[in-house]
Amino acid sequence: MSGRFVAVCALGLAGSLFLGYCVYFDRNRRMDPDYKKKVLARRRRAKAQGKIIDLRDPRVREEFLIAEMTAANQKMMEGTAVPLFRPQNTTPIHREH
Repeated sequence: MSGRFVAVCALGLAGSLFLGYCVYFDRNRRMDPDYKKKVLARRRRAKAQGKIIDLRDPRVREEFLIAEMTAANQKMMEGTAVPLFRPQNTTPIHREH
């Protein structure tokens, strides 16, 4: 067998084991009798601290988007904004035939 074949098999086995562990862990987490209580308590706590906003309300959604756009514009003006992607050079290349 070639080294490449062995590496691909090892990688596939490692990926399968990781996926199996994730499924096992998630099932055990969800089967916990206190899971739903913990999730609801965490959501209530976050909502009480103001970390969760209700985006179903158009006024709240608009205020949130305006605040985010203002913050993004401010960072761009300061030069501290982190680009999500690097734009490609759009200058056409003229090749001589």
